[in-house]
Amino acid sequence: MKISIIIPTYNEEEYLPDLLTSIQRQGFDDKEVIIADAHSVDSTIEIAESFGCKIVQGGLPATGRNNGAEVAEGELLLFLDADSVLTNNYISSAIEEFEFYNLGIAITQIVPLEKGFINQISHEFANYMTKQISHIKPHGAGCYGILTYKSLHEKVGGFDENIDFGEDTDYIERIGKISRFKVLDNPRLLISTRRLEEEGLRDISMKYARSTAKQLVGRKATLEELDYSFEHGSKRKQNRIFYSLCGEGLGHAIRSAVVIEYLIKEGYDLIVFASDRAYQYLSNKFENVYEI
Repeated sequence: MKISIIIPTYNEEEYLPDLLTSIQRQGFDDKEVIIADAHSVDSTIEIAESFGCKIVQGGLPATGRNNGAEVAEGELLLFLDADSVLTNNYISSAIEEFEFYNLGIAITQIVPLEKGFINQISHEFANYMTKQISHIKPHGAGCYGILTYKSLHEKVGGFDENIDFGEDTDYIERIGKISRFKVLDNPRLLISTRRLEEEGLRDISMKYARSTAKQLVGRKATLEELDYSFEHGSKRKQNRIFYSLCGEGLGHAIRSAVVIEYLIKEGYDLIVFASDRAYQYLSNKFENVYEI
């Protein structure tokens, strides 16, 4: 049975190589890897190409997952985050348990990549709570390693792209209504603790607790309510800006360079369009400068 592994990405050059290497080492040949990239400005695309991945247009996670599923050739779909790593024999173990229980959708329990007492305890508690809540309704806060059939994905219309937070739990609930759901006992998925380190255990726990409580009573939490971002650390970007210098002289280009440098330092994702001498000057100083 062929499996399509779908990974949404945005500036994941630090983590993606470890995940793709762990996929290569699975000893499971009937697979493909699809990267749904949201305009990364680092080497994410080059890394994906070097591993022979199929690459499609991404966006927010729901959009990326849907775009990946659309081109998937596998009967099974496995949705992963880019900062995770597969344990040995992950794919074969997951499929074996999936088929044994005649499941339609499943998620994986997690183990922290970074060691430490707090990391270990917090992730074991997350596993425990996920399994307990699953007895009430299909649910998966965090939703690491979502495994389902492409036919079921298509039947429910994929991920709801109108939901900006909890779209994975909504997806699990909808497929869980028409098939069997389970939190897999084996294998487990290694995941990065970067969000835990960025936001702290208390804050991230409160966000997921609030989100879970709302979802259990049929309500949806939003990114704005939870102050949540899908981007991380120093690579977190604000809005993308398109900066154009059409027919402007060198003096204006030099003055614009000061503004552009400031915006980049402030974390904006900048695309610059320039012509003539302005293009020659700015393209030697900055990336993402295009001639018009």
